Amino acid sequence: MHPLQNRTKRMFELLTKITEGKGEETDLARLDRLSAIMSVSSLCGLGRTAPNPFITSFNHFKGEYLAHIRDKSARPGSAQP
Repeated sequence: MHPLQNRTKRMFELLTKITEGKGEETDLARLDRLSAIMSVSSLCGLGRTAPNPFITSFNHFKGEYLAHIRDKSARPGSAQP
């Protein structure tokens, strides 16, 4: 398997873990690190842009990510930046 596939697969696994209410705050740090690595180390445009949905959504909706982790679900209105 190509290393990029491992990174995108790992991001998917971490995001799934969070949305299922099984996430930990350290998973956000892992996602952030993976996103940064992919953005600068990929040899193709697709690999460089693959983490953008996470980066953008985390920048704008951090409260919702944290609600999924801390409360095991999203709070109404938690999507506020």
